[in-house]
Amino acid sequence: MLTFVEIPDSVKTIGSGAFAMTNLSSVTLPDNTKINGNLFYKCPNLTEITVSDTNLNYTSENGVLFSKDKSALLICNSNKTGEFIVPDGVNIIAENAFAWCENLTSVVIPDSVTSIGSGAFYECYALTSVNIPKNMTTIETGTFLYCTSLRKIELPENITKICYQAFNNVSNLENIIIKNPNCEIYPSKTTIFNDTFRNGKSVDYDGIIYGYENSTAQAYAEAYGYQFESLGEETSPVLSLGDVNGDGAINIMDVIKINKAIFGKETLNESQLKAADINGNHMPDATDSLSIMKYIISHQFPEN
Repeated sequence: MLTFVEIPDSVKTIGSGAFAMTNLSSVTLPDNTKINGNLFYKCPNLTEITVSDTNLNYTSENGVLFSKDKSALLICNSNKTGEFIVPDGVNIIAENAFAWCENLTSVVIPDSVTSIGSGAFYECYALTSVNIPKNMTTIETGTFLYCTSLRKIELPENITKICYQAFNNVSNLENIIIKNPNCEIYPSKTTIFNDTFRNGKSVDYDGIIYGYENSTAQAYAEAYGYQFESLGEETSPVLSLGDVNGDGAINIMDVIKINKAIFGKETLNESQLKAADINGNHMPDATDSLSIMKYIISHQFPEN
């Protein structure tokens, strides 16, 4: 069984899973090598991923591989146990980044994270707690696939889309709270799915989906015969002009949210539309986005 590997400088690219299911305990990435996906899944003895200071693409810290500027968390070695705190300033958690971290129990994610890739927590069997940050919009395909210890998760209003099999085979999921009444939920029973046996009977999903009355969460639950409980009627908070994401500050994240709405990547609720409508034409557009950019610099909005 492979326990050690020396990668020569001549290697330019290493593909996903290249060293999977081995007994590697440490590995050093050459300066000019690029990776494609999670190289080290199911390597229970891997504690150290070393990257030299002269590597232009990556850096590592405590066995976790990041992009050079630490804006992206790429690979968490599968030896990690207990709680892991994602450093503030990380914007992207890559596809399969925490996959097969079978002894990880909790992940704390800062609001700087705007994207979590497909399968990011695949087969994190011991994961019981994870938060969803305020500035991401999509739960990607298979993000929590086979997270069999996860019992409850809350998806805040900023989540506009739940993709195929996002919560498939989460066998002990009891409660999922969907706070965006217009969240797009992939139309398959395996999007939210226990897929287990209880009392000798096959169970699709026997937990509770919480959402607002007449929401997409309610429609999804009713379509597949799942239990739904109402959070009541939706009450949109009053947001300050420019504070489109409702975090109490006017910054580049509000610009990103407006731009996503302009290009049809995200739907704004009534309060968000009012906060985005800087020019008073009742629709988000490039002028609104530019006005917020100017506000960030000058701390005042242009006169209409």
